[in-house]
Amino acid sequence: MLKCAAAFFGLLLLLSAILLGVNWWERSQGQPQEAEFQLEEKIQYKNKSYVLRDNIETLLVLGLDAKDNASSGSYRNDKQADFLTLLVLDKDTDTCKAIQINRDTMAPVDVLGVNGDRLDTQKMQIALSHTYGTGREVSCRNTAKAVSALLGGVNVQYFVSVSVDAVPLYNDKLGGVPVEIMDDFTSFDPVMKQGETLTLTGEQARLYVQSRQGLDDPTNVHRMERQRQYLQSALQVTKQKLQEDKTFMLSALEELDPYWVSNRTAKGLADLVDQYHIDDPEVFYTIEGTTKMGTEFLEFHPDAESIKEIVVECFYTPVE
Repeated sequence: MLKCAAAFFGLLLLLSAILLGVNWWERSQGQPQEAEFQLEEKIQYKNKSYVLRDNIETLLVLGLDAKDNASSGSYRNDKQADFLTLLVLDKDTDTCKAIQINRDTMAPVDVLGVNGDRLDTQKMQIALSHTYGTGREVSCRNTAKAVSALLGGVNVQYFVSVSVDAVPLYNDKLGGVPVEIMDDFTSFDPVMKQGETLTLTGEQARLYVQSRQGLDDPTNVHRMERQRQYLQSALQVTKQKLQEDKTFMLSALEELDPYWVSNRTAKGLADLVDQYHIDDPEVFYTIEGTTKMGTEFLEFHPDAESIKEIVVECFYTPVE
């Protein structure tokens, strides 16, 4: 009898351990993995010593896919961050570097409750980080936190989100933006032929930076190439406008006030453009990784070494 009881309790303990293990595994699948790279004051990278710089400011630029930029009135909204670029601003040289982030990037994202309190942190597409919050400042801060976690804990100080409605308006304020059309857009607009150099009108610009479906390459990675191409051309036209009129950026921001949200004023953003030459970034970085189909959506899994290399380039200085 004692042997049977011991065997029974032994089996019970074994089953409990298995169930606990399964339960832990299931819960862990919804939790973000620890970032493989964490910001530290001093690091060793490729046989060199580096120290963290203290002369950096950052500005996160979010492009929202939804046209309405009003607050949802709750802590959930339908505005995803389709475009994400972190501008790294160097106080010593008054120059700017840009890190473009794939909207499908799998990253730790805070899930917010009805009162805006953090309920959990889950790994999901980073674009969804903006859907938690009212669609305005709270959502932007949630996305900034996700970007910070993705990049090992870098400080994201400022943010500005812009709804897709602003693209055609700003494009036309520039007088159009010239690009060499990268894809066949003739199903959208007959004049937008692949390989043609065209000065885009407002609606053409929106189609060019937003469209994916119906094109030969519908991936977000390819759309990011078009977005960089358009943005670099638009920044060059902006630079010309600023040379002609130093108040151009401030007046543009004031005109487009209904379409953007920031923790900086219009003048504060215009000052950043002027001081750090945001209209002419030194370099655009993109994080390498792999894209695969998830349970429901495409997932971009970033390469940890690529993240580390970019962060070292932007936030560290070598020790002589």
